[in-house]
Amino acid sequence: MAQLALVQPSFAQPMSKPDASALGKQLGTSATPSIKQGITSGNPGQAVPGYTGTSQNQTSYFQGGMGSTVGPGAAKVAGCNAQTDLECQAVNLVAKARLTRPQFQIQTNDPLLSKARAIGANPSGQIGDIFSTYDTCKSATTTTPAVFDTQVCQEFSVNENKACSIGQEVVVDAKYNYQCERSPNRLDNLQCSRILRVTTSVTPSCNSGDVLNAAGFGWGYRYRKGKDVYEDGGVVRAFCNLGGIELGWFRGNVTEGDYGSGSEGRPNPDINLLPTQATTFVNPSEPSIRHIGSGLYVMGGCDGNKQCSYNISSSVTDVCASGQVLPGGQCGVPIGDVTYVDNGYGGSDPTCPAGAVPADDRQCYQLLGYPEQVMSGGVMNLSFRQATNIINVYDEWDNQCAGLEARAQ
Repeated sequence: MAQLALVQPSFAQPMSKPDASALGKQLGTSATPSIKQGITSGNPGQAVPGYTGTSQNQTSYFQGGMGSTVGPGAAKVAGCNAQTDLECQAVNLVAKARLTRPQFQIQTNDPLLSKARAIGANPSGQIGDIFSTYDTCKSATTTTPAVFDTQVCQEFSVNENKACSIGQEVVVDAKYNYQCERSPNRLDNLQCSRILRVTTSVTPSCNSGDVLNAAGFGWGYRYRKGKDVYEDGGVVRAFCNLGGIELGWFRGNVTEGDYGSGSEGRPNPDINLLPTQATTFVNPSEPSIRHIGSGLYVMGGCDGNKQCSYNISSSVTDVCASGQVLPGGQCGVPIGDVTYVDNGYGGSDPTCPAGAVPADDRQCYQLLGYPEQVMSGGVMNLSFRQATNIINVYDEWDNQCAGLEARAQ
């Protein structure tokens, strides 16, 4: 673009706007050939500083109007940091202007603007008659010859598809103080976290002292002294206890009126109404028969899922796998008659081979070990789930990235 200025040492009488426009047009028309010749002939760089005549890399950003200059612009700002060449000076000025330029506001009724509008509306009224004040200003009449210009134009229409994008309509208010707005585009490197929070709590499977299950046993019946009597019966209960297997029991006679339920042939007493006479702890890992008290025996244990099963009886019987139970409490088999040997005191002593003992039937018995105890006298089963602590696990995602993800959409 070329700019021309015409300076004259004297002023003619005030010129109308149409005359001034015609004069400017005439001057521009006469200068156009020489300006055009300077650009198109020889080296255009002499007329346009910085012109090289080759396509610039920035033309690739256009992409038919669909390109974006945000990424290349940010890269250019980063590359011009601390650079002092002419191009980077311009880039740094624009990039840092919003941080360095002074911020101020001028109201439309500011005295500076009010006086400027008054001078523009009536300059002579504010500063007097310019031509009469300065004697160096003389009136002169200049006659400009008519200029004729013949212009030819051709109008034609071409059918082709065009694409355009409609931007914002900008309305300029002459009295408004315009300032550059902050750029809405910004590149930020932000970080966020997604955390899985896991918490646990412990809850007992039952309340301490609760009855997990109960089983009754026995109950012989007879009528005595006008009352129904239930004899030698009872109940065994499993209690909730996190410390181990706690069993409680009642054993005895029940007379109608206390816990009885009627005459012979009626149901046995309600075991839930019977008290607990005593309690004890048993080891679930010891499966042999154990005497817990009041002539009651238990045998059983618990599996890996804390499911327990115990057999309970009011008596046990010694049983030998072979042979018979001897008075000494061991099992044995007869191997021959007892031999009697004079003891020198006027009598004789029974004698058996080594490893054998004499019995009352005058037989020698080979000892095989102690008998096995087997429950008898009515066996009942008590099943329950062992008291334990239940571990509750709760997990919850703490997503701190939701806000950033929403901003990135």
